[in-house]
Amino acid sequence: MLRTMKQGDRVGAAALIDEMFPRMRKLVRHLVRNHSDIEDFMQEAALAVWRSLPGYRGDGFIEHWVDKVVTRAIFGERRRRRSERSTVAVDVSKVFLDGALSVVQDEYLNRRRAIRLLAKLPIEQRQVVMRHHILEMSVPEIASELAIPFETVRSRLRLARRRVRNVRVPNGDR
Repeated sequence: MLRTMKQGDRVGAAALIDEMFPRMRKLVRHLVRNHSDIEDFMQEAALAVWRSLPGYRGDGFIEHWVDKVVTRAIFGERRRRRSERSTVAVDVSKVFLDGALSVVQDEYLNRRRAIRLLAKLPIEQRQVVMRHHILEMSVPEIASELAIPFETVRSRLRLARRRVRNVRVPNGDR
């Protein structure tokens, strides 16, 4: 049966993925922190197994092979999403800093100023700001990840915004 699946038997491959689905879901839940993204990552994992099936040599247990494929797919997707976020980070920082960067038009200088402004924040506020504006996590997600109350997260965001608006950072980045 495995040989026919490797040669393109779609029904057999679909049956294998259906059989491995609970195992894949458990692994994805373990690897993905943001529960709202689990379904997206599950689709990526299932597609990766589907695409990689012709490459399975049959040397070991199919379960272990599926685990490796799923893990690689999840890490690859997380890396891809992280790189997408980093390209958006400058725009997000502009929203967060609310006019503090409007004087400087150069993106590089804006990024440098944003980093310096964030460095002036207390660590508790910085953690919340980075998660909310750079990683695009919601307030409830931040509260659960940091194991702090919802209102504490909101308060830290508010205090960080106020602090950043009142901080003067020199424009020169030489």
